[in-house]
Amino acid sequence: MVFFLGSKVFRKKILQLQTTMEGMKENLMCPIHLDLLENAKTLPCQHVVCEECMALWVSKKGELLCPTCKTSHPLPAGGVANLPTNFMINGLVEEVKKMEKGDKKKSRRKSSDSDKPQKGEKKERTPQPKNADGKKSFLEKTGKVFEDICGATIKVRVQLCDSDENPIRGTKTDHVNASVISPKGKKFGAGISYQKKDGDYMVSFEPKMCGVYRMEVMLGKQNIKGSPLMVVIHPEGKFLAGVTGQIKHPKDVVDMGLSFCVTDEHDGMFHCMDWLGRQIIEVQSPQGKDSNDCSPFGIAMAGDKLYITDQKCNSVYIYNKGSYVNSFGKKYLDVPMGIAVDKSGQIFVSNQGTNEVVVFGQNLSFLKKMDAVSGKKSNSGSNAISLLALNQAEDQLVVADNAGCCLKILSLEKGEVVKTLFTRVGQATAKPFGVAIDKDDNIYVTVTFDPSDQKTGGGKGQHQGGQRGGRKTSGGDGDSEERGAVLMYNSEGYFLGRFGINELLNPGGICILEEPFLTAVVVDMVGTGMGSQGPCLKVFNI
Repeated sequence: MVFFLGSKVFRKKILQLQTTMEGMKENLMCPIHLDLLENAKTLPCQHVVCEECMALWVSKKGELLCPTCKTSHPLPAGGVANLPTNFMINGLVEEVKKMEKGDKKKSRRKSSDSDKPQKGEKKERTPQPKNADGKKSFLEKTGKVFEDICGATIKVRVQLCDSDENPIRGTKTDHVNASVISPKGKKFGAGISYQKKDGDYMVSFEPKMCGVYRMEVMLGKQNIKGSPLMVVIHPEGKFLAGVTGQIKHPKDVVDMGLSFCVTDEHDGMFHCMDWLGRQIIEVQSPQGKDSNDCSPFGIAMAGDKLYITDQKCNSVYIYNKGSYVNSFGKKYLDVPMGIAVDKSGQIFVSNQGTNEVVVFGQNLSFLKKMDAVSGKKSNSGSNAISLLALNQAEDQLVVADNAGCCLKILSLEKGEVVKTLFTRVGQATAKPFGVAIDKDDNIYVTVTFDPSDQKTGGGKGQHQGGQRGGRKTSGGDGDSEERGAVLMYNSEGYFLGRFGINELLNPGGICILEEPFLTAVVVDMVGTGMGSQGPCLKVFNI
């Protein structure tokens, strides 16, 4: 039986088919990009998402949070790629795609049947178009999400399709072009290679820095479906070495080129040592004080001078090559923690006693105070700030709110908190401590967390107060050992990744070395393991 295109029966059949397909498509849609699922992955809550969409979602949220029911789940080892693949859903999606294509072909056949030439008339052939259509062609990223790190080659396959979404072989004469926009907004060309065997194209580039890249792929002047494609480059975080030296109770660290200066509560001031841990400068005690009178904490460098906060004396000390120069701030400081100095010589001190940032001028005179915990409040309702870092390019301060389990971004122009970033490791709430910023304005923060919170949803092991002491946290299942990590964000607060989770126990301050390659030096205030029998500096390749 043949149904002609204009018949009521045919229209009814088409309408029924379309209704069925729409119902199926609605149940097979990704909750993130709102189209048919691609490589569907099943979450523990049984909701289903695309692998690529979920990977980007995790990168942005910093945890495996279901986009449908908002339930937080532990991220499996290896990332989103190791979530269970839903083969049944993937099979249904393929069937829906086939039905859509088959329906279009059937419609064309019925239309052609109604226009069949009568006997004796010459049949005219209408060739099917085989030209590639950019709107129907698509991109497919290869490789695993967690493998997207600096130095790795990022590859994206380009499958050309005709106007009916049928895959077709490309030719070397296809006008496929591609470009990439770096996290800093710089545009550069991507490599394009024609795959003769499969008849498709491979677009590739090698990222030089962590952050969010945008790949634009075009066929002629048309954007190919899925372009621009967002690619998040994560930190590698490979552990390189541990540096011990004579440090006993280290807190913060600053880079001095070929050496480091580390504040040490045990010895009363700081150690200046090389990569082998050897002391290279003899440090004087502040005038009229011995090591027992001081409790050094934060440290910053500006020119030839070192600035060190002292919690016991509520002051800031200035040193030049190991020699004590001056002190200031005693009237205005109450438990000073972190310190930073800008290019103009202004000095910023995080004051834990009042949860404020105290600002001093180049001549060491008091200028103003800025509230460091206003804006969005922490879940616990309490706040106690620790170290801070200065982002001069963005005219901002990044302050670690240890008790609030978040970072507070302060605008120097407005003098107030403009953004809050809550710190988590998977499901576990993480307490921030040290903060650093690299030349590309990426933010690094050291955190501690209770691994048992991964199972309980963050309800256990919540310490009050800003300074971390013991390593044990008590919960319903008994005592558990805290761990440490370094979290990385871009300047907009987009989560890029974490590292050090297997090497750090109780991380403190952090500094970033730009040369000869991007490196993080982290104070581990406990430091056992990884070749160290005590507190040390741990070095990671970013």
